[in-house]
Amino acid sequence: MNRQPDPKKESTNLAPGSMVKINADTLHVELDGEIVILGLETEQYYGLSAVGAQIWRLIQHDMTLEEVQQALQEEYDVPPAVLWQDLVQIVGTLVEERLVSVD
Repeated sequence: MNRQPDPKKESTNLAPGSMVKINADTLHVELDGEIVILGLETEQYYGLSAVGAQIWRLIQHDMTLEEVQQALQEEYDVPPAVLWQDLVQIVGTLVEERLVSVD
C-alpha cells in the first residue's frame, strides 16, 4: 500500500525551535528526486515528492524547523507564513505516522 502523508493534517505542538529526528525504525531511499519511506513499525510505505522530499533531506542534518524553513525560503518564492504552514503540516503528518519525532 503506497500512502502519501496527508498535507491537510496539522500539528499544533511544533515550534520554530523544534528539532525533528527520523525514527530509528524508519528506512528511506531517494529515487528520481522523490523519497520513499518505509515505517518498519507500521509496515507502511510513503512517498514524498518536491517540497516534502526536500524537507526530509533537511531534517537529516539536525536542523530546527526554523532552520529548515530558512533553507526552503532560499529555494522557493513563497511568503514565509505560507511556507511555515506547509512545513508544519508536512512535519505534523510525519509525526502522526510515527516516521519522525520532535524534541
